[in-house]
Amino acid sequence: MPVCTIDKREAGAHWRAEVRRLVGELGVEVVVVGLPIGLDGELGTAAHAALEDSRSLSVELATSGVEVVTQDERFTTVQAHRALSSAGERSKKRRGRVDSSAAAFLLQAWLDSVAGSERAAGA
Repeated sequence: MPVCTIDKREAGAHWRAEVRRLVGELGVEVVVVGLPIGLDGELGTAAHAALEDSRSLSVELATSGVEVVTQDERFTTVQAHRALSSAGERSKKRRGRVDSSAAAFLLQAWLDSVAGSERAAGA
């Protein structure tokens, strides 16, 4: 389960410090960064910014042995809205929980891809 989501727009320049704090506090081994790929599969401005952020974060965390990876985040928000709606959450209440729910879908997709890679390598 994701520990939290960090909204770079809200955290401003402090988002990296918050990631480092969490990594240190929780003994994190992998940081998964959402990659906002367009529906057409193209990398737009936001995706390029996420890639640059993940690269710089990777350099910062390299000495602590923490891996920084990206994961396609297409449809995670849609999945989150559907899951929360089917769980009976009203639209207004749902808004505040969408990011954390979408992060759970993102993390699960990454875990599934890692498991799939391990199965393929062992096959």
